[in-house]
Order: sequence, then structure tokens, then C-alpha cells
Amino acid sequence: MARTFHKRVFGVGLAVLTATAMSSGPAFAGTAGAQSEATVQRCVLTLGERPAGSLYNTIKSYECFTASQDRRRVPAGMVEFYKGSDFRGDVLEIDPGGGPCDSSGWGIRQMPSGWDNQISSYYTATWSQCTRTQAFDLANYGGYSQTYGGTVPWVGSSLNDKITSFRWWKG
Repeated sequence: MARTFHKRVFGVGLAVLTATAMSSGPAFAGTAGAQSEATVQRCVLTLGERPAGSLYNTIKSYECFTASQDRRRVPAGMVEFYKGSDFRGDVLEIDPGGGPCDSSGWGIRQMPSGWDNQISSYYTATWSQCTRTQAFDLANYGGYSQTYGGTVPWVGSSLNDKITSFRWWKG
């Protein structure tokens, strides 16, 4: 079955600062809960290399499609953000573009269009070796932040639908 992609490429973007959490996540990525699978949107943000001397990764690609067009049924990204609590609704998958989490980590200094101030839960892949995450309510890791350990079924009232930047590391 052919996929229809809506592509956007961002020039500036992801910070490399180690990351994330080990934990069991949803039964399969893209579970929509009460939302129809045909209406769930799945976006994939693929990170590129980090230029020498930079704290930020480049972004290789950003593409979105409906979940019914995506036949994967296991989490493939290092981190998957969900617009609903308990891993429901639209999904933003972060593909590190190569390699597991390390001491320098990964990060998104500004969520892509459609995802800023929209996140309620997130899943961190156990294969990534990332054990710590930090969410911020402003761009460039600014403002109020909360540090978590692992997969988070609900970010809590302080950051629900307020996350603008995010980092994850091995810790």
C-alpha cells in the first residue's frame, strides 16, 4: 500500500544532549484509543548529524501521514510523543538517524509545527538506553521544566499541552 506524505524540512533544530528513559510503553505505537485509526496522524522527525562545535542536531526530514497508512505495530523511534494521555491520539516519532542514546544526548529545542504545546504523554524506547528526560515550556530549553525517568503516560498538569522543547540522555 503506498503512503502519502506531507513533507516539511526544518533547517534548525535538535539539540544533542543525552537522553531518555527505559520503560515499557504502549502495546503498539500509534494506538488511538477512542480516536479512529483512520484519523490518527503519525509524524516522523528524523535527526541528522550534529555539526562540529554545535549543541544541536540537524533535522533530515519531517513527514506526516495517517496511522492507517503506517503498518508498523511496534515503536520504532527513540521517543514517541502523543497528543493525548496514555499514549493516545496523534503521534510524533523521533528517529535518531543512527545510534542509541549516549552521554551527549539528544534534544529538540523547538517542537515542529503542530506539536508545540500539544503533548500529553510520551514513550521512550528501551533499546535507546536513555534513562532521563526533561520537558520545557519554552523554546531552547527555557522556562519551567520537569525531569522524568522513563516513559510518561501523562506529563502532569504543569506541562500538559505546554511542552515546547525536550531533551533526553543516558543518566
